[in-house]
Amino acid sequence: MKKNFYPANLSAFALATVLKNFFIIATARFWLKFRLGIFLLFSFYSLTACMSNNLPKYSELNSLRILVLISSNPELDAAGSTTITPIVSDVTETTSLT
Repeated sequence: MKKNFYPANLSAFALATVLKNFFIIATARFWLKFRLGIFLLFSFYSLTACMSNNLPKYSELNSLRILVLISSNPELDAAGSTTITPIVSDVTETTSLT
């Protein structure tokens, strides 16, 4: 008949098991809160970054603007080349393209 194995100090074994489980749960909670905090931080940043509108209105053409970019070859191979032609609007005719 085989004897069952019981540790000599059951309370220390139980304490170690409880602490191990607590550490696993505490670590999981920490990473969950950490990921939630990072998500909220980036959400707040992206919402506040879009609040300032420093761009000119799209309906006002008062300076040099690129309206369209036309490419001679829309799809290229790795060694291919293309020519890009900009269509610009220069109402004041004081800006030169170089």
